[in-house]
Amino acid sequence: MKRRLISLLLLIKQALRFLLKNLKNLLRLLLRGIIHLVSLTIFTFRPLLGPASCKFSIGCTQYALLQLEQPSFLIALKNITLRLVRCNPFTK
Repeated sequence: MKRRLISLLLLIKQALRFLLKNLKNLLRLLLRGIIHLVSLTIFTFRPLLGPASCKFSIGCTQYALLQLEQPSFLIALKNITLRLVRCNPFTK
């Protein structure tokens, strides 16, 4: 009985390692997809909107790309969201 429990625990440990390794790769792939989507947005919609009239020195899309290069995806997402909330005609 004790050997079965140890074998089961080792199997669970290996499964968790496999999932964590693949989860990291999946998140990395998702991040690259988001970066490409933001870049595509820049090249597609920027000419249609005319000259940039952003109140910040770096436009929101360039800021988003810079933030996505940071190590923490969640912090980058928070910073991008805060920037987009401040970047509207109703704020100072």
